[in-house]
Amino acid sequence: MLQCPKCSSSATQPSTRRGGKEKLLGFFCWNPFRCRHCGHRFFTLATGGERRRMLAETLNRRSQRAFAGFTTDPFAG
Repeated sequence: MLQCPKCSSSATQPSTRRGGKEKLLGFFCWNPFRCRHCGHRFFTLATGGERRRMLAETLNRRSQRAFAGFTTDPFAG
């Protein structure tokens, strides 16, 4: 797991690439990440597979919060 260079928290998540320069950096495996604790945005070398895994974990965490309390069984009483 990546650690924030500012606060050393391991609560980091992929960040959206902004502009052409950042997209070019992504071609060379430099990817943006953001710390969920202090909000610091930083770049680090990460393979596409690692970035996709972290993005999937972030989306899973968000969907669990968004749908908390809903049942998966439509016929549950």
